[in-house]
Amino acid sequence: MTKSWHELLISLDSYHQTAICRNNKSWLVREILYPFQVLDLHQTLIPINIKNNTSNSNTGYYKYLLIKNADTIWIPLLSGYTIYTKFNNKFFKLSIWKNLQQNLIFFWWMYDNEIFKIFQDNGCDNEIFRSLFVKYKPSNNQSISWLLGFCNNANLQYIQLIILQQYPNPFEIDKKLTKTLHKETLLKNNLDRLSSVLKDHIKNQN
Repeated sequence: MTKSWHELLISLDSYHQTAICRNNKSWLVREILYPFQVLDLHQTLIPINIKNNTSNSNTGYYKYLLIKNADTIWIPLLSGYTIYTKFNNKFFKLSIWKNLQQNLIFFWWMYDNEIFKIFQDNGCDNEIFRSLFVKYKPSNNQSISWLLGFCNNANLQYIQLIILQQYPNPFEIDKKLTKTLHKETLLKNNLDRLSSVLKDHIKNQN
C-alpha cells in the first residue's frame, strides 16, 4: 500500500515529527528539532496584524475569533514552530524563528514533491507569511490558523501549555476582561433603551 506524503515524511523521522489532522481531513506534520521558545513579547496578549502592512515587532499571538459563539482564541506564535503541509498541489515547509532583536521572523520553502529535499522557492517575512499568501494564494478557507494547524484542538492546547508554563493565566485574564466588557455593553444598551423609553414617555406627557 502506497504511503501518503505525511506518512512517508513521518517514517523518516518519527521522533521529531508528529502528524496532525485538520478538520477537513487534510494533514500537516509538526516538527520539533529544538524546544519552542517563549519570548518576552508573549507576556502580553497583543494580536499580530495580518491585514495592514504594519510592524509586528512587539506581538506574539494570532487572534482567532470563533464565529459560532464569538469567543476569542489566542494562538501563541512560538519561535521554533515548524510544520510541513500541502496545498495547491505543492508542498511547503513553514517555520517561525526569532531574530537578534527577539522579534518573530516567518520563513517558508516550497517544494515540488513530498521528499522535501530541494526547494524551488522560499521567502522570509516580518509579517506572518505574507509573501507566501501573495505568491501562492491559498483559498479563502485556508486561513493562517488552518494552514499552521491551530484549528486542531490538541495542537493548540499543546502550544498554549508551553506559554502557561512560563506566563500563568494570560488567557484567563483575557476571558475575564472579555466577560466584563460584554456585561458593560449589555448594561449600556439596556440604559440606552430605558433612556429612550423615558424620553418618549415625557414627550407624550407634554
